[in-house]
Amino acid sequence: MREGVLRVLDSISAPAYVRNNRMDVLAANRLGRALFADVYAEGATGFNLARYLFLDPRSRDFYTQWDVVARDAVAALRIEAGRNPYDRGLTGLVGAVRARPRVLRHKLGPAESASALTWGVRGQWRGVRQICR
Repeated sequence: MREGVLRVLDSISAPAYVRNNRMDVLAANRLGRALFADVYAEGATGFNLARYLFLDPRSRDFYTQWDVVARDAVAALRIEAGRNPYDRGLTGLVGAVRARPRVLRHKLGPAESASALTWGVRGQWRGVRQICR
């Protein structure tokens, strides 16, 4: 991470992080690390938002609208897969999430969880959305 990016990140007075197109969190400011304290408490220097969302049961308590965040995350991953279908990191990430469909049943129900990772690409949403408690 470039020093200038880290300085900008640290100057933001709200939780903020920098992520790549695979949803890997590469850096976070102090408030961003506090927001994801459960992940950073484990000694992580970064983490993957999609893995946290779909594979970590704590995410269901963290996100107040888990199903909305999940749909948006899948849409973002589908966009990236369309841009770079040969990205091995992205392919591995999607494979890891798809291998655990029972994780998705918790919030979606059995019928919808089977197609959870085939949600379509969604348009941009504007406005304020509360995503965590």
